[in-house]
Formats: sequence, structure tokens, C-alpha cells
Amino acid sequence: MRAFLPLLLVASAACAMMPARAADADAMRLLAEERGCTTCHQEKAVPKGSKTIIASAPSWREIAARYRGRADAEAQLAREVVGGTDSRDRHWKNQAAFTSMLPNEVAVSDDEARSLVRWILSLR
Repeated sequence: MRAFLPLLLVASAACAMMPARAADADAMRLLAEERGCTTCHQEKAVPKGSKTIIASAPSWREIAARYRGRADAEAQLAREVVGGTDSRDRHWKNQAAFTSMLPNEVAVSDDEARSLVRWILSLR
């Protein structure tokens, strides 16, 4: 019984945190929509063989898969969200129709960009 109690406490704490995480994810989805991110980006990748020839921009899950685990990912991606990307850097070539992302400094604050990027990098 004594060995079971710590496990029960950990499981209870994890369950208690689940609604907060879901609410955080909903808040991030709403923020992304309000800031215009969903005009080009979606959470999930366009299915292969769908009627869409190529996605306009990489999905957030594709971005997460590419950058997750990189020490500089959060800072780099937050900079790109606010400042845009270089059209000569085609790192999504043949995977996304747009060659670059326009600057968003008017629509997205630095703090919002970091929050959105943290959420995106958490997607699986």
C-alpha cells in the first residue's frame, strides 16, 4: 500500500493537469486564428493523395517534427513568426507552396510568438 500511494498521487496530479493543457491548447488555437496564422498554416499536414496539390505552408506538426529537440528552435521560430523568413531559404521546397513567410510584427507580439512556438513544438 505504501508503494502504491506515491504512484496514485502522481497519477492524480497528471489527470488534474489535463484540462489545463487542453484549455491552453484551445487558447493557442484561438490566438493563432485571431492573428491570421491559420490563413496559411494548419495543425495537421495535408494528407498525401488529397485533392490539394501542395499545402500553402507547412503544418504546425510538420514544423514541430522538424525543429523539436533543437536548442535554438524556440528562439529561431519566434523570430521568424515576427520578422518573416528569407524567400531565398527554401527549406520547405516541394512541401509548401509559399517560398517565405511575411513579417507579422504588427499582428503578433514577441511574447505571443514565443507562446505560439512553444505550443507548436509540443505537438505530436
